[in-house]
Amino acid sequence: MEAGFLRLGEALYYGFGPLRRTGRAGPLPKWSAEAVADTFDPYREALVMEIDTIWPAEYEDLSPAERVALETKLHANPAACSGLEYIRTHTGFCRQITVTPADVERVSG
Repeated sequence: MEAGFLRLGEALYYGFGPLRRTGRAGPLPKWSAEAVADTFDPYREALVMEIDTIWPAEYEDLSPAERVALETKLHANPAACSGLEYIRTHTGFCRQITVTPADVERVSG
């Protein structure tokens, strides 16, 4: 097998160095294949096609209008968010922010 190629149905992946067997007969698990970064990344930020916001249970009492206002402020400055993650999609990346009390305090004040 030539370096840099992957045969379908085999668990051989090319990395930095020679081909190595991962020990699995199928694709990588979803969490390792799609979750890409948990810090602000200008390259991935330029390729963001979708956004998602995860609200903890403590914010259930917020009205939809308040949530939209906070989400807009959080996604306007993703570099300042502590719960930031980029998830690979077919068309680019999805920016996912998990809301924390510190983030709400920062954008509310």
